[in-house]
Amino acid sequence: MTITRERLNKFRDSFGSKVPGKIKLMPKDQAFGRIQGTYRAPENPPKNAFTIDDGIFEETVLHGVVHQLMQTSVVSRFSYQRPIMGGENLVPTLKARTAQVLHHARVSSSTISGPDSHLDAGSAMMGANQRYVYFKASRELAEDALDIIGVCSIAAGDALAKDLDRIAFTGLNNEADGFVLGILESLRTSSIKVAATGNTSAATLDAQDFANTIGLLPEFETPEPPRWFMSRSFYTQSVLRLAGEAALLAVPPDDADGLLFGHKVHFVGGMPASTAAAGAKVAVFGYLGLGTIYGVLEKLHFDSIRDFVTDQRLMRFSTYDDFVCWDNGTNNPSDPAGSLVALQLAEV
Repeated sequence: MTITRERLNKFRDSFGSKVPGKIKLMPKDQAFGRIQGTYRAPENPPKNAFTIDDGIFEETVLHGVVHQLMQTSVVSRFSYQRPIMGGENLVPTLKARTAQVLHHARVSSSTISGPDSHLDAGSAMMGANQRYVYFKASRELAEDALDIIGVCSIAAGDALAKDLDRIAFTGLNNEADGFVLGILESLRTSSIKVAATGNTSAATLDAQDFANTIGLLPEFETPEPPRWFMSRSFYTQSVLRLAGEAALLAVPPDDADGLLFGHKVHFVGGMPASTAAAGAKVAVFGYLGLGTIYGVLEKLHFDSIRDFVTDQRLMRFSTYDDFVCWDNGTNNPSDPAGSLVALQLAEV
């Protein structure tokens, strides 16, 4: 990933309030270098200089990662978020003097209701799993590189955001996906709209397929508008193909990647591309905030580990979180759909 000067300047402007007042009064480049501890005279360091292991670095870089994650991830922006408790799906056992952690399968949602009750509530089991990203650099690079805070924050935030969106939509409930069953795998028959016969690819879908998908979504009393979620390549080869020359002049809204029938479109990395096979679910439409839960057990952690032998620094960012799509429809096609629906390519 290329870190442009524009992005670094934006990062400095966003987090300038996190540094001491004296440093804020310096020119930007000098102040940023001061935070980084770029001075090369450790025996006589300037006042208020910081190194990679100091708290000011940790606080600044963590704010940068969280800022980037919240700006980039569609799940963090639109899903319902809540703190969760640990240990719900984790059972540690000790065997042959080796501690193991077993991930138990989630229980199905239960419904609480009664003849005199006005409340129809459910429960979704959540258990946090760790996601992390790390960088390894020499001490010289950590001390001398002017842009290391911006580079690490932007790269880690982008990576965690992309991974969160990927598993939220396409997770297969395995270790590589943090034991998350994604939206595409969770949705059942009543929430899936199959394209018309013969529309087996992005190149053969027609406008009515997208319109029928919108029509499948029930009406909900919420001020939040429904949104589309799909991959960039699929949007290009289906929606823009259908839009024709008009797409060359269309300007997407500031907080979305495109428009489809007046609804905002958001690109999700990892969702099926324009080369998706027949029968694949290729686009999701609806309300993330109504049908999913993004649970966070612990806020982002930063660890700086020094390798004494090689004199390198390991910078590690980790979080414990979980994602559950709980309003996923039923296997009866005549039942109402959930708050999220998907467009599926026709079978050959």
